[in-house]
Amino acid sequence: MFDQMLPEGAMLRRVEGADEVGLQVMIHAIGDEANLRILDIYRQAAEKNGPRDRRRCLSVLTVSRTSSSLPICSPTSPIL
Repeated sequence: MFDQMLPEGAMLRRVEGADEVGLQVMIHAIGDEANLRILDIYRQAAEKNGPRDRRRCLSVLTVSRTSSSLPICSPTSPIL
């Protein structure tokens, strides 16, 4: 993940750009810290680009936090 996240702000710029042109963003992240960073990036992109119908997705979400993102399990993850 760090190759895509760093230098600091690289992932934010990518998500903001994709969101700005209306693309649906889906990111696979593992671990609480990674998931919290991605949720923050989604929030920042929405604040920058304004309100619209977004269908953001975060695969393999392992933390509990209120957001408009959809947590899903990958096919290899156990569904409990």
